[in-house]
Amino acid sequence: MEPELEPSVLATLREQMGEDYEPIRAIFEAESGKHLEELRLGIETRSWERARRAAHSLKSSAALFGLAGLSATMREVEHMPDATPPDAWRDRLARAQKQRESGLAWLRDQPK
Repeated sequence: MEPELEPSVLATLREQMGEDYEPIRAIFEAESGKHLEELRLGIETRSWERARRAAHSLKSSAALFGLAGLSATMREVEHMPDATPPDAWRDRLARAQKQRESGLAWLRDQPK
């Protein structure tokens, strides 16, 4: 099973970004919420391609910040067939929302 959080990935990003890390983290915080809202709307309207696009975007950015669990959940959504029952889509969304919140808390708690 993949770890939920990868501190070494975050450490590498912080080292590479230097003083630009905090603004990038703030952008991720805002954008990840928008991607989850887009995923929710895709599920609500049964626009599975819309949902998959949102999942694809969030998958990549979550991985960049070491949020492996969120990235893995979005990878699952990205590959879900259209015939998947809507409840399964909603379950993944609920999991992703929790993973995002715990991941953001973890990012905020990292020493500056």
